[in-house]
Parts: sequence; C-alpha cells; structure tokens
Amino acid sequence: NKVLKDKLINLENQVRIIEGEIDVAKQKANLQEQYIKTLEDDKSSKVKEIQQSIKETDEQIEEASTTASKYTKEKEALGDVETKKRQLDQFRTKFEGQITKHRRDLDFFHNTDECPTCQQGIEHDHKKVMTERDEDKISELESALQELDTQYSEIENLVQQVQELDEQIMEHNNEVISQQRILQRLQLELNDTEN
Repeated sequence: NKVLKDKLINLENQVRIIEGEIDVAKQKANLQEQYIKTLEDDKSSKVKEIQQSIKETDEQIEEASTTASKYTKEKEALGDVETKKRQLDQFRTKFEGQITKHRRDLDFFHNTDECPTCQQGIEHDHKKVMTERDEDKISELESALQELDTQYSEIENLVQQVQELDEQIMEHNNEVISQQRILQRLQLELNDTEN
C-alpha cells in the first residue's frame, strides 16, 4: 500500500512537473506568436512608410522637372542673346573703324592744302564739301554708336537673365538627379523589406 501511495505521489509529482512544462511551453509559444505578429506589424508599417517616402520623392521629382522646364521655356523665349551680343560687337567695331577713317579724312582736309600725290592745290570749296561730308558722317556714326550702346545695355541685361535662368535650370536638374537616387534607394529598401 505504501509503495502504491509512493508511486501515486511520485506520478502526481511527475504530472505536475509535466503540466508545468506544458504551461511554460504554451507561454513560450504565445510569446513567439506575439513576436511574429509584432514583426509582421513592423514590416507592414515599414512598407507603408517607405511607400509614402516613394510617393513624396516622386512628387519632388515632378515638381523639380516642371520648374526646370518652365525656366527652359523662359530662356528659349529670350532667344539667342549671345549671337545678338556678337552682332552688336561687330557693328561697334565697324562703326568705330568708319569713324576713325572719316576723322583721318577730316584731318587730311584740315591740314593739307595740296594733293600729296600730284602736288596740285586742293580748292577751298572742295575741302569745305569734303569736311562737311566727313563731319556729318562722323556725327551720324556717333549717333548710331549711342543707339548701339543702348541696345548693348539691353542685351547685357538679357545675358544676365539667361545666366540666372541657366543656374536655376541646373539647380533643378541637380535636384531631379538627387531625388532619383533617393527613389532608387527607397525602392531597393522596399524590395528588401517585402521579401
């Protein structure tokens, strides 16, 4: 009887130990399930966060591209100002050369009484006509130079505007490139997170 009671007590103890082990295993399984659920929630949250970042980056790329296009159209509307500037420079050189020639001719008729080639005298009336012609031409060319200076000033302003637009275009194109790199990184991160 005592042996049976001892065995029964021993078996009851073993049942309690096993039941305790079962409870511990159930608690471990519960914790594992909670941990897995937390990881899945974190993964889902991370995916949503990355998708939101991708959306915002796409919007920034679109905005920078649109702004760069707007500045490019403004620049195109101004035309080829460098060519206009070169043309004005050519006109200036031409006008200055003509003024110099007419001043030489004017000096010649003021300071010369006889032809250096044939040694004949130059009539006073002829000298007067030629002097007036050269003075009128010089006056006309100087007036044209003043008008040219006005146009040159306007072209310089346009050149400055084009340079500023070029800087804006470059800045926004660089922003597009930067945002595209960020977008690539985010898409790789999204792929890694989803898999």
